Amino acid sequence: MRVSKSLQPSHSQIWKNGKKNELVWFLLVDGHGKAYKATRLSSVAIPSSYKIDQFKDAVFSKNTRKLSSLDSSDLIVFADKAALDAETPLEEDSMIGDYGVSKERALLVVVPTHELVSVPNQLITQATLKNLVANTVRDVMREEKRHKSGTSRSVDGEPAIQVLRRNNAFVQLDDKRGSVEIWGDDEQQRATAITSESLLVGFVTPYLKAILDDFGIVFVNGEKNPWLRQHVDAKSSSTVCKPDGFATHAGMYCRNEDLRYGKIQRKLLDCLMIIEAKLSITNDSFGQVISFIQCVQDILIEDDYSFFSNAVTPLLLFDRHGFWLISSYCGKPVSVQTMKWIQPGSKEVLAKFFTSEIPIWVRLLNEACAKHGVSVVEGESFLGSGAFSRVFKVKSPNHAEPLALKIVPNKRRGHVPSLHSERQQLQDAAKSHVADTPVGDCKVLLDGLAKSLLLTPVGAPISRSELKDMQVLRSIFVALFRLHEAQCEHCYPRVDNLIRHKRKVLWVDFMSSFLSSSLPLDHLLIKGDIQCLIRSVLSLSHGLAIPQTVQPLVDEYSSKPTAETAQALADGVHAITYY
Repeated sequence: MRVSKSLQPSHSQIWKNGKKNELVWFLLVDGHGKAYKATRLSSVAIPSSYKIDQFKDAVFSKNTRKLSSLDSSDLIVFADKAALDAETPLEEDSMIGDYGVSKERALLVVVPTHELVSVPNQLITQATLKNLVANTVRDVMREEKRHKSGTSRSVDGEPAIQVLRRNNAFVQLDDKRGSVEIWGDDEQQRATAITSESLLVGFVTPYLKAILDDFGIVFVNGEKNPWLRQHVDAKSSSTVCKPDGFATHAGMYCRNEDLRYGKIQRKLLDCLMIIEAKLSITNDSFGQVISFIQCVQDILIEDDYSFFSNAVTPLLLFDRHGFWLISSYCGKPVSVQTMKWIQPGSKEVLAKFFTSEIPIWVRLLNEACAKHGVSVVEGESFLGSGAFSRVFKVKSPNHAEPLALKIVPNKRRGHVPSLHSERQQLQDAAKSHVADTPVGDCKVLLDGLAKSLLLTPVGAPISRSELKDMQVLRSIFVALFRLHEAQCEHCYPRVDNLIRHKRKVLWVDFMSSFLSSSLPLDHLLIKGDIQCLIRSVLSLSHGLAIPQTVQPLVDEYSSKPTAETAQALADGVHAITYY
């Protein structure tokens, strides 16, 4: 689909809350250009500097009832009917400029309906089959586990193999004439003579690396770092799943040695492919790796760290003679392909598996680095994740110090705040000197699946133990005052959204902030910010009231925010906690 970037003349101007906005006219339509649910021409008042992405947010906010089943990112904006017919939508990161200048030149906002969704029957069949196979495997493995004593989750994998065979999902691949094998007869003789799994991993690693390098993935040996802990039940002691390693992005694991020995962070378990070695693959081997996949799925559900509903955990199981390529769905295997190392085509098959199963977050991080011209700091890049984003430390040839790369998926369980809006809010907050700063523009990743933004500086998080220091607590409350003094609100000022850089406290993560703050800043917004910070410092849930001894200080600060009233608040909170 081509994208249009043409421009037109000038909007009527409206002053609102001290800011100059423009009326942008639009019409909600279906895929054929007809009015959606009999809607009429409408308009939104927004700055001309807004991006199309932000315009869609404004349209969505004005039509929440009509669009309740959708997200703003689902909307598609066209300059006019000709652009709609030509299938040339406006780019999400282009400015609204002079589009929608009048009723006659109203933008067309296409609302996707079932008529627009073209899903091949084959895909529906595959999804249904995956679900069927996964459920059947789950049932047979559950029954097998019921008859097994002890606390280990690993069971005989034979019943699962039989289910896969009955559904034509367990396939022994034939030779591919004219294609390349992973290694030849001499290498196979050496592999056959190997007598320990650790030596086998060392032997196979260079061959895996040669293939993984093409996909921006690294193989990490996890043998020395048990990273997948499995809790059987509340009464039993925990057992440990110990996969030999995993494949992931160089910026998505913690390295503890010069070599690639390390572990995956719990918050990144949807960003890997598990790799397990056995001297000889048996039914028990398959049962064991099924438990690995299920354990990852359980953690993702428990911690809610999967940003995409279709997150899966692929697995490569190999021995001295061949390998099994295992695809999963909902924590259960749904297909297995097996092949020998020396078979012609084995290299192509393994590469194709990596291509099709590469975790979506690896692709997002690869594309973000390419578009921003940066690279990750291998083994120490992941800085953290929030409700809507993940952040990585990166290096740029144009900056002496590292930068923070923030990636925000466009859709995750409903409406997601706009990264463009956060960038604008950070620019507005720059005069406060207590917020991180955007570097460059937002980038659209993987055809709109996510967006990314560079930020500076990269700092260290504030630990809860540091809150015992009254001077630290004062600096935090004064930093929030500096934001308010600059007519900016944070909306979610928690301790987790603070960093320290060169002894200075800075606010980060403005995803929940509003762009259209009233001038001067409304005292209710100020009060909401300060109450949020107090709850975070005191670890109070939202349902618990602010302590009575602090409430008068909250009221005083809200009506008269100054550095002095902010410090008094900090002292009052400190007295509750540490006296």
